[in-house]
Amino acid sequence: MKTTLDRLEEIKSEGYELDFGNTFNDAFEVYKRTALMSGLALILFFIVAFALAFGGMGIFMSAGNDISYLANISEGDFSIVGRIIYVLATCVIAGLGNPFSASLIRMAALADKGEDVSVGDAFACYKAPYFVPLFVEALIVSFFSIFITTAIQMAFPQDFVMGLVGMGINLLISFVTVMAVPLIIFGNLKPLEAIQGSVMLVFKRPFVIFGLLLVGIIFALLGFIGFCIGVCFTIPIMMAIYYSIYKNSVGIEETAEMDEIGTLDY
Repeated sequence: MKTTLDRLEEIKSEGYELDFGNTFNDAFEVYKRTALMSGLALILFFIVAFALAFGGMGIFMSAGNDISYLANISEGDFSIVGRIIYVLATCVIAGLGNPFSASLIRMAALADKGEDVSVGDAFACYKAPYFVPLFVEALIVSFFSIFITTAIQMAFPQDFVMGLVGMGINLLISFVTVMAVPLIIFGNLKPLEAIQGSVMLVFKRPFVIFGLLLVGIIFALLGFIGFCIGVCFTIPIMMAIYYSIYKNSVGIEETAEMDEIGTLDY
């Protein structure tokens, strides 16, 4: 049986076809089956995240620390210790959030197979064998992005143009690594393999993938019309698009059950 790595090697040498219309239609059909459960899961996730954030802030303040000054300083003004704390906190938060996004993508795959999905499926990737590789992948990508941004800020302090350059580089990194999560949860790849595979896949069809993501983002933003909470029910279109791009590029083995994925070796 052809492995995901074999398929990626094939794509690397021969390329692949990705039709915009078919891919988006597939994504939208999947989205319609997952929007409700994914939206409810997003609301629950945000409630828990805010509760933890405020809880952590309360603990910090009760320890006698005045954090009001944080609102008046920028990242560029942080001390070395402050920068280290900022980098570590950002990477950990990214790592903890990545399995949730992965779970929503996995829900799209389950729905595409005709299976019923529930809110509980939105947290499936917080357990083995998914959590560790997803956490590590997010750590690598976020650390690399923050490292570049920090280096630019230190080399060109208070330079607005270079700040925009740093932001552009971060967006580019996010763009080229967009397929890393699907490659981990569906392709059984290790974090570095998934990142490398994602970069290759995106550069083979950059304009089609960019167009799909752009349309998805516009659709997701429409949720703000519904008193903002509606965005929780439009954001899942992005996860459906990630899944559809993977399905129509790398492909998913029909015989492989989702719960069989994950004999990852570190």
